[in-house]
Amino acid sequence: MIVERGAPAHLGNVVVAVVDGEYTVKYFDRSKDGKIVLQPGNPNYQPIIPRNEMCVFGKVVGVIRKM
Repeated sequence: MIVERGAPAHLGNVVVAVVDGEYTVKYFDRSKDGKIVLQPGNPNYQPIIPRNEMCVFGKVVGVIRKM
C-alpha cells in the first residue's frame, strides 16, 4: 500500500487513520448529522465512529500486489 502521509482526506478516500491509539484502513465518510465515520470495505465489519480521538495519518494513493 502506498500512503501519502498528511494528505487531506476527502469523502470516499481510503485513509489510514489512528482511532483511539489504533491504526485502521477504511473509507472516509460522514454521517447524515455531519460526524466522521470510517466505513469498512468488508460488509462483515461495522463502521467506526470515533469516540475520543481520531487522526488521519494519510491517504492511500496506490496498492502494490504481488502476483
